[in-house]
Amino acid sequence: MMSNESLRSIGLSASKISYLKNIAEFVETKGLNCDEMQQLENEVVLKILAGIKGIGPWTAQNFLMMALGREDVFSPDDLILQNVISELYGLKKENKKDFKKKIL
Repeated sequence: MMSNESLRSIGLSASKISYLKNIAEFVETKGLNCDEMQQLENEVVLKILAGIKGIGPWTAQNFLMMALGREDVFSPDDLILQNVISELYGLKKENKKDFKKKIL
């Protein structure tokens, strides 16, 4: 495993290093097999990934889309998607809770 100093030298913050190590420890101790995860429902995969400190909803949703090829997943917390939706549909983003409900 790379040292914290090596990881810092490539520009990672202390929190990112901690999160990467959490993910590596999870993979090493519990496994993270994409073939096996492919067989699981989206909600089950999201729950598994949520158990890894450093992986939030955005990361888990993107894992479903990119690593598992799930085309039925939408990431409402993605800032780029929010900006495009706001522009295309003229939705105001002042109230985050209302905005998220509208885009969903």
